Order: sequence, then structure tokens, then C-alpha cells
Amino acid sequence: MKTALAGCLALAAFAFACGAPDDASSSSSVSTTQTIAQIALANVGEGACSTNSAGGSGYASSCYGNGGQPEYWCADFARWVWGQAGVTDVSELTAGAGSFYLYGANHGTLHSAPSVGDAVVFDYQGGGYADHVALVTAVHANGDIETVSGDWGGLSGSEAHFSSTSHVVLNAPAYPGIVGSYPAPIGMTVSGFISPVGISNAPSAPPPPAYVGVAHDATGGGYWIAGRDGGVFTYGDAAFYGSMGGTKLAAPVVGIAATPSGHGYWLVASDGGTFSFGDAGFYGSMGGHALAAPVVGIAATPSGHGYWLVASDGGTFSFGDAGFYGSMGGQKMNAAIVGMAATPTGKGYWLVGADGGMFSFGDAAFLGSMGGQKMNAAIVGMAATPTGKGYWLVGADGGMFSFGDAAFFGSMGGQKMNSQVVGLSATPDGHGYWLVGGDGGLFTFGDAGYFGSRG
Repeated sequence: MKTALAGCLALAAFAFACGAPDDASSSSSVSTTQTIAQIALANVGEGACSTNSAGGSGYASSCYGNGGQPEYWCADFARWVWGQAGVTDVSELTAGAGSFYLYGANHGTLHSAPSVGDAVVFDYQGGGYADHVALVTAVHANGDIETVSGDWGGLSGSEAHFSSTSHVVLNAPAYPGIVGSYPAPIGMTVSGFISPVGISNAPSAPPPPAYVGVAHDATGGGYWIAGRDGGVFTYGDAAFYGSMGGTKLAAPVVGIAATPSGHGYWLVASDGGTFSFGDAGFYGSMGGHALAAPVVGIAATPSGHGYWLVASDGGTFSFGDAGFYGSMGGQKMNAAIVGMAATPTGKGYWLVGADGGMFSFGDAAFLGSMGGQKMNAAIVGMAATPTGKGYWLVGADGGMFSFGDAAFFGSMGGQKMNSQVVGLSATPDGHGYWLVGGDGGLFTFGDAGYFGSRG
């Protein structure tokens, strides 16, 4: 990571004012943002002087820009791909990663929500200087992105040595597309997303979900739906204890957890900030701390006197009487973590990845997973049975997967929905569950009652 970062930074320092070579601006007959992704992926594994997917040598000036030797070429690769995909004018782009940020600012295409085909700039420092640029090749329903980087993984040494040993790489696992976050697969801070100019029929990114989760009260006779803006909406006999709606937040809310009594709840934001309402005690947070990856979920202890937070890289943070039993932080995974659930004893927990992979800690038993299996949509959440001997996983398409003593009561898989599913909550007796969509729509199965929704 450090060597890749140093390479792109050094290039930005001297090549910001350079022009793009002619082959970077060649146009093809196709012109959609998906084409950018296809071209980027078609070159994975190639080097600075390799034969590229168009039959030429290298990418822009990647092979000779350093006095006839390979130069740091992350920006070379990105601008070459844009040019090959039909971006009408890449003359403002140079071999410096920061030139993409200035391009976006000048053309009004610099934004905070990723789209396929965007350039994503990391560690922008102002004045046209940045450490790295990659191309977005996929945007998942949960907001995670996949990117392809040129000039990645080279060996330390001179610029020519690093650049001649680096390659085009698919950055893995997928990571949250959140400006200001520090995704583990990259090791740099996301500064912004830049869309190309002159691409026709370019699909725009879907707006982020307005709602992020659902939690039930102690009886199961009501539930709360939490909004990305911190708003909390109550249904059935679930009481309102307050919210962050209308308050300026440093980061969007990503999850909600209810107290065992049902007389309070916690909200957690992607920066780890935690907000307590009703009889939910505040036991600490990760707000204001540097995180390797954004927080994606929260789970309460059985006593209600503590909670765990989990980040997309599998890092787990314990507060109050929540014990630490291990994490996936710093370990290689095939997909980002998207949720967690605690065991009934509070002496263990499960983490689930977007690919359905399951990770068990403490007294949480491994009862199966969807890891390595073909699914129609990414997993977005999980819930455990009251016994702790089973769990459900839910996909963004509403597909449900049951393991252990978790019974299948139905799903939204294969059915038309106005918005993708973002969360899951099981009934207190484990004989049903609620699914909530990004538009606040609610779907009930088994003995889960319907008391209203935002959708």
C-alpha cells in the first residue's frame, strides 16, 4: 500500500502540468459508463509496458514518461481507459492523479456519490496533488464499490523499478464508497468521485437509501424504522424516544439497535458516532477516531448495558459490558462486512459479509453460509434466532437464507420492489421477521405484524 501511494504522489508532484498523449484521447464506437468498467477490467493483470486491450503498448505515457522509462502510471491508466471508452476530451488530464480532481471541479462533475465509470481520487491535497486515482467498475446496493487501479503493487525502489513491477489490479474486497472514509483495500482516504464529460447514455448512480434499518420492541407489537439522516419513525406499540432527525451529522446513520426492555434504542453512524435514546445508555463510540473502514452495524448486549460496533473491514469495537471475542480486522476477506448479530448469552457474535460469508466469534456457532455460492444480490444484513442456534441472512433483492434452527417464512426474492432491502429484524419468538427497504417499505413474514411503513 505504502509503495503504491508513494508512486502516485511522486508523479503528481511533477506531472500535473503535462499534456495527455494522443493515444489517451482516442474514441471508440461505444460510449457508456459501463464501457469504462469493461475496458478497465479487460486490462487487469497488465503492466506499464504490456500490450493493452486495444492492441497498443502501455497506457498513455506509462511506459516512457520517466525519461524513456516507466513512470508512476495510475492516472495514465485511468485517462487511457476514459479515452478508449469515448470520453470526448481528456486533454485536461495528465499523468498526475490530482488532475482528475481538478477536471471534476472545472466541469461540475465532482461529487460524493459513486457511479460506474467514475474516477475516484484518494488523498487529494489541493493544488492538483493527489496520491492515487482508480476507476469505479461496480456499485453495489449497499453502497460498496469495486475499483480497478493502474500502477498497483509494485516493488519498492526507484520510480522505474516500482512502475515496471506494478500492474492493473481489481481492488478487493469491495469497500464503501464514502467520501472521507479510509478503505482498508486502498489504505488512503477517499477524496471524491469524478464523472467523465462527453459520455452519452451514462447511467446515474441510484440515490443512497433514505432508510437504513428496522428494530422491534420487546413484545414484537411494534418497531422503529431508522433513516439515514438519523430520523426515527415508530409503528405499533413502539414508543418514540427521540432521534437525530434535523440535526447536522458528521456522517450518515447506518444502523439501529433496540434495548432489551424496548424502552430505548441506539443509532450508529458510519464514522462510529453512537446516539442513545430512552433507557439506552451511552457507553462510548468511535466518533472522532480514525477508522480503517466505516462502521456498518451495531448490536446490543442481552443486558442492554453495552453494544458492539462493526466496520466494513470486520473490525469490531466493544463498549459497556460487551466483551471482545475477536474480529476480522486486518484479515483478508472476499467481501466487505455488512452486519452482525450477538448470541443470546452476549458471549459471542457473528459477522456477515456481502458475499454471505459468515465469521463466528466467542460462543457463536458456525451454522452455514452463502460464501462461495451464486446469489442474485449482495447480502445486506442478518438476524439471529432467540436460541442462538440459527440465523437468517437477507439479500438486497429480499432473498432470505436460513441456517440452523432459523425457519424460512418467505422472502421478497424474485418479486418487484420499489427499493432494495437494506435491513432485517426477527420477531422476539423467532417465528417471523421484518424486512425494510431503502424507501422505508416494510415486508412481514411469519408472525411479524404489519403496523405501517414509510414506503
